[in-house]
Formats: sequence, C-alpha cells, structure tokens
Amino acid sequence: MNLKKYVKLAVQAAAAAMVGAASFTAAPAVAAANPTDVFATFYDLGDVPLRYGSIANQYGKAHIEDGHMAQVTRVGWSNMILDIEHVFHDGKCGKPINGKITCNVSGGLHGGYSSMKVVYTENTNGMPDGRPKGIITAYYP
Repeated sequence: MNLKKYVKLAVQAAAAAMVGAASFTAAPAVAAANPTDVFATFYDLGDVPLRYGSIANQYGKAHIEDGHMAQVTRVGWSNMILDIEHVFHDGKCGKPINGKITCNVSGGLHGGYSSMKVVYTENTNGMPDGRPKGIITAYYP
C-alpha cells in the first residue's frame, strides 16, 4: 500500500473512530440522514466506498451494524476499517456472482478474530455521485 493511500485511510479511520465512538449503544443501528454518503473509501481494488447505507436496502455501515453489532462493538469502527483494508489488500476475492464480489482473508485481524469476509458491488445504480454502491456487508465469520 503506498503512503498516500495509507495516510488517507489513517485519516478516515481516525474520523470513523470519532464518529463511531459516540454511536455505539445497545439501541438498533440507525442510518445516516443520507444513506448514500460515504463513510470510508478503499482503493486497493479500485474505488470501493463504504457508505452509511440502509438497513432496509441491506448495504453499508447501517447493514453491517444491524447484522454484526457485537463484532463492531468488540473491535470498533477504526479497527474494522483497518481489517476491511487488510481483506482488500491481502485477501482473495472471488468472481462476481449476481453482481456481488466476496473477499476473504485469514490472520492479522483485530479483536481476536481469525478471518473476515467482505461483500461488495461495483454497481453504480441509484448512487447520485456515480460511484459504486460499494460494500454491502463485512463481518468476521
């Protein structure tokens, strides 16, 4: 990973930690006012945004928190972002199936987890900024 990407990721991770620290409660996950806003971006596989997302539309940060809140709470968003970057940088991705690409990595993760799975799409439909919808979900299986 080049220094420019690392610095941008570090800044995004720090911002995520500040935002995430205040949002972790036992209450259900709540999507941002605009689900298409970008929470973080990953560049190892091109342009893969993690959007605030939507529980109803099953994608992004809201969908991850809805299905895997215990994991998010355990590692925190800053470490989750670093682990997603690790998946994209060092993991293996399959071929697209129904427009979704699944990537996996083993080892080198936070929170004592041994593996992580990330599912994303390159589909841009419905995205006002013309970028991909991006990450659908990410979790430690």
